Amino acid sequence: MSSRWLAGAVALALSGCVVIDASDSGGRPDPVRVGQPLTYTIAVEAISADTGVVLTDMPPAEAAPVSASASQGTCSGAAPVVCNLGALATGSRATVTIVVVPTVPGKITNTASVTSDAGCGGEEDDRPCMASFVTEVDDCTRDAECADGDVCTADTCDAATHLCAHARVITAMSDPRLRIGGLDSPPGDDRLAFRGALALPAPITPPLDPVATGVRFLVRTRAGGVVVDADIAPGRFDPRARVGWKVDRRVRPTRWTHVDRSASPAGGIVRLQIRDRSSRTPGLVGLVLRARKGSYPVSSTDPSLDAEVVLNPTQGQCGRAVFLAPSCRFSSRASVLECR
Repeated sequence: MSSRWLAGAVALALSGCVVIDASDSGGRPDPVRVGQPLTYTIAVEAISADTGVVLTDMPPAEAAPVSASASQGTCSGAAPVVCNLGALATGSRATVTIVVVPTVPGKITNTASVTSDAGCGGEEDDRPCMASFVTEVDDCTRDAECADGDVCTADTCDAATHLCAHARVITAMSDPRLRIGGLDSPPGDDRLAFRGALALPAPITPPLDPVATGVRFLVRTRAGGVVVDADIAPGRFDPRARVGWKVDRRVRPTRWTHVDRSASPAGGIVRLQIRDRSSRTPGLVGLVLRARKGSYPVSSTDPSLDAEVVLNPTQGQCGRAVFLAPSCRFSSRASVLECR
């Protein structure tokens, strides 16, 4: 794909005339990716000597401005950019360089126009010379460019549209239960309990090791609001700090318990136990979590929630539990929300 432009320029060697040299102007690179710099170079040429040359450029609305400069004179503004280029001798030219960063994929258009004291085409024709530059903006060219930092998604680049897709690859948790209490009092004393199990591909590879990797626990509303988002840090239990992971004493551990008795546990989570139950069911992992003295905002009109557990932040060992409104119910005083 290359830049496509529509240029209108009248070059009459009368008392004064300036034009945009469209053959030497345009946006590069083309195509360009979202988030990468796109540089427009606009060449203004004097067919005959002229003064008061001004180039006005309207960058694409779908791009963020970065900079504007000229080979002579000064540029100011962002939308539009106005460059006062001063006087140009016959046959001379000035170049304006404008840098933007596209924010969305698709076709974007930059439009430039030039005027002078004499005008384009002579004294009797004061119409500006104009040129439009259309650039194709791609989201991606290969899968690696679509990485969004979420290990629970499969990030792919569509070869036809050059758009990123982020399909979530998460194991549905079995028999999940979520309970949030203390909702009828001011925030800061809420309680939360969660349990469930997920079946990872067997054998579990790499083996579970939350002492080395830590764990992430999230609960969101169906509208995307965050109820809790906590990173349970790696590291063995430290008696002085009163926080860390305790491991059973087997040669191949099957149970890990994170305890946090510090003043401010992450997400209010004071205890998280993970059990590898592969000896009974290959790949099965059970979780039990308890939190207190937290603030867990939920909607009184739509209590539907999503809970997500990331066991390994680098390998995408993720479990998800979806609780729709019929399975989430408030107590009679709306102090407790039960989901199952």
